[in-house]
Amino acid sequence: MVYCSNCGNIISSDARFCQHCGSKRDATPTAASPLIVEPAPPVPEAIVIQGPAPPVREVEASAADMSEAVRLAKDVIPDHLEKEWGKLLKSGDEAIMRSFFQDKIAPLLVQHEQMTENTDFNPGEEAQWVNTVNTGVFKKVPVEKWIITNQRAIMLKLKTEDRPRSQASVGLAVCDVLIMNQYRKSNSNHVGSFVSRKGVGVGVGQSRSTSTSYGDLVFVCGGKEEFRFPGISDPAGVKRLVETMKKQIKV
Repeated sequence: MVYCSNCGNIISSDARFCQHCGSKRDATPTAASPLIVEPAPPVPEAIVIQGPAPPVREVEASAADMSEAVRLAKDVIPDHLEKEWGKLLKSGDEAIMRSFFQDKIAPLLVQHEQMTENTDFNPGEEAQWVNTVNTGVFKKVPVEKWIITNQRAIMLKLKTEDRPRSQASVGLAVCDVLIMNQYRKSNSNHVGSFVSRKGVGVGVGQSRSTSTSYGDLVFVCGGKEEFRFPGISDPAGVKRLVETMKKQIKV
């Protein structure tokens, strides 16, 4: 298209004069002005104003919850702590009860749960006796777990910075159990815990008797010692447990 340079109207390409204003057509035709499309203004991003997160409400255990935990784990908790708990329960002071539970009872329950944990059990296998060997003075770190189940005796060496995780086990039906290096010691902590089906046991904490028997429980197969649990509490009682389990195993 050709536009008149004077009035801007369209004129025919072969006309010498503008039919609208009569002006002489320029030698150089005027091209149509290009359409300039201005970009749309940018759309502002949505501004999300975040307020402070709502406070997290800590749910504290009630006296009933703590009492139920004590009842279920009564065989794990030493008698003197259970008696103290009974006195606090009668007082009705939940703050003191909660402090006592967290400081005295909860660590025993956590320790016992750690002792009974094992991911390598066979179907139908259940822990009957357990002990955790710890290292360190101020911060105790578990390094070994000794476990007697209704099928096997297991020595589990946990992974540390110096060694990988390893496990040795013997079937109770094919081994003999001996007690060696037996001795008695006064006012000492138990080493090992008998465990029931519900996961609670006896022998955690301070002994009530004036002295406790200790000794090495040695597992022998074919006349050869496989491994031993050294210095455990009540080795005779643990040996009786093994003999009972052996009678229940169908070979």
